[in-house]
Amino acid sequence: MDDWPLVGYDSAGTAYKPDGLSLRAKPAVRWKRTLPNVTGRSPTPLIYDGTVYSTAGSFLTVDATDGTTQTHRRQPFGVTPAIATATAYRNETVVSTDGRRVYGVNPGTDLRGDLRYRWRTPEPKSSFIQSLLPSGDAVSPVIADGHVFVPHDTGVESSVRALDPSDGRERWRYRSDGLSSRVSVYDGVVYIATWVNEFATLDAETGDVRWRRQPFREVLTWGYVTAADHGVYGTRDDYAIAFDRKTGKRRWLRRLTGDGKYAKIQGTPTVTDETVYVQITRDDGDLLLALDPRSGTTRWEKPVGEYKRTPVVAGDTVYVPDSRALLALDAKTGDERWKFETEKAPSPPAVGAGMVVFTDGFELYALEASR
Repeated sequence: MDDWPLVGYDSAGTAYKPDGLSLRAKPAVRWKRTLPNVTGRSPTPLIYDGTVYSTAGSFLTVDATDGTTQTHRRQPFGVTPAIATATAYRNETVVSTDGRRVYGVNPGTDLRGDLRYRWRTPEPKSSFIQSLLPSGDAVSPVIADGHVFVPHDTGVESSVRALDPSDGRERWRYRSDGLSSRVSVYDGVVYIATWVNEFATLDAETGDVRWRRQPFREVLTWGYVTAADHGVYGTRDDYAIAFDRKTGKRRWLRRLTGDGKYAKIQGTPTVTDETVYVQITRDDGDLLLALDPRSGTTRWEKPVGEYKRTPVVAGDTVYVPDSRALLALDAKTGDERWKFETEKAPSPPAVGAGMVVFTDGFELYALEASR
């Protein structure tokens, strides 16, 4: 199926779909839905098996073909979820977290009612997670290799846990050096980056450490990581770093301040076969940088609006959330192909079912090629 079941598309979080819809000319609107519970939040929607999932304000599923409502639950739904394929149940399980508990929900087919929980993890006695999170998508669950992987913080202990997607039971726990951002899972290995200076890799089946690095002398800010076949790429503060995937040996390190003194990388790197994309705020404004994965050198940079969200790449098009628009750029040159204006800042899109789907917190949009 032509799905987008996780934040960042795949379990590695690359936000790269090689065969995804690459809209080179300004698109048409297939359908638009006003969200039933408007809050202004704009988490990334998901696409799975002909259904679009939105958690902007409440839990909503719509038919991908025409945007008609399938399910609507008015309860808040935490961060953007992950879709677990049917195992113990007849249909998929939607897995999310509110920062204190992880839960699996039956999306159902009836139009109204409360969330139908299949399981919930025990509630911790205390948690600082909501005050620590830099963004709602930062600790969305990841489903891979038959596990749910999710960072967790009780205020006493920070960890990454592997849970059973059928009942939420804990299979293993890694006590991390500070709260982790969204994990990246690739080829049976879990890659983590924490608030405190740590990049580490764990065996996905057992949680055993394969390698662990602390490349900075000082504690900086939130760290992010994305793994791919050709390397592991991390960001922290104004640094981008690359490691050998198997050994953890550092391949390159770049400080991306440019000609100024201030810079802060915004969010997770987007990684394709040929390029690493990072969004950064510098003295001269907000920029999207395209880096060479082998050397870290800058291939091109493009000014973008005052909004910090991870870009998405489908085919040879980069979709970039701007302050009040979704931009489409040429992946090789950074040249702008088109701009779709919105009322508020849009989410990173999901690309699937022949559409590019996103929300600005007020409307849910489905774009397709113009005819």
